[in-house]
Amino acid sequence: MAAVLLATAGGVLLLLVLWPRSTGQPIVYGDASHCGDATCHGWSLHLASGEVYPLPYAAQEPGIAISDDGHRVVYLDLADRRVMARDLRDGTVRPLSPELTADQAVNIGGFVFSHDGGLVAYSAQPDSRIMDFGTGKVRTIAGICQVFGLSKDLIWGVPRCRPGSGENRRVVAIRADGSGFLVPGLDDEEAFPSPDGRRLLLVDIGYYEAVDAVTGKRLARVKRSGCERVERWLNDREVLCERSNGYQAIDIARATSRTVTGVPASWGTGFVLGRVEW
Repeated sequence: MAAVLLATAGGVLLLLVLWPRSTGQPIVYGDASHCGDATCHGWSLHLASGEVYPLPYAAQEPGIAISDDGHRVVYLDLADRRVMARDLRDGTVRPLSPELTADQAVNIGGFVFSHDGGLVAYSAQPDSRIMDFGTGKVRTIAGICQVFGLSKDLIWGVPRCRPGSGENRRVVAIRADGSGFLVPGLDDEEAFPSPDGRRLLLVDIGYYEAVDAVTGKRLARVKRSGCERVERWLNDREVLCERSNGYQAIDIARATSRTVTGVPASWGTGFVLGRVEW
């Protein structure tokens, strides 16, 4: 494994770690090692070719995130004690955090990619950090302890994640210039932004509901039809969800659904979907 230090105009050093293995094959899913020990670590990335790409030092908690195209993965590396983003196409690994103490590491979580895979965010409570793969820049979003969606124009998240604080967790949106606003009517809710950034999907008891990502206006409401959890938006109309007998794509506007085949069944904790052919 080779490391290269690059100096930027601002005098900041960017460390690029070149991993010896690279592949153009996308990740289909990742699964955590099953060793039954409290100190267990490591994940395996299962590629479309059938190969398995190991991440031996990736922490099982807080888990990993895989970009929708299946080419990038982000995780907490226990050997380097940093949050790392790896691109399998060229093998580069970019550190997203400074070296972490044990106390700092337990506050790391909430990994999430933008739909195009160009941005990645993670929580480092009480703040969040976001990296742009195009520029390599990492910036801190102060006061937003959890990011649940992001695009080139907006970041959606919640402030004040302190357990037992008694404060409402309001959904806020942050613009590219750093200004922000509350999304009206959304209190203490997790929301999934559509790829075009125009809608947020809310999960209610028995229903999925789409709202305007800026105004919070209710746009559509459909029955969950046995879906147990949302995986992601497949496109700007359909949401992929898992049922006991497989996966469904639900068209939120038309209230129709179809079966999606070829997607590996999850087993809950320790399983993360990668690229989905739909």
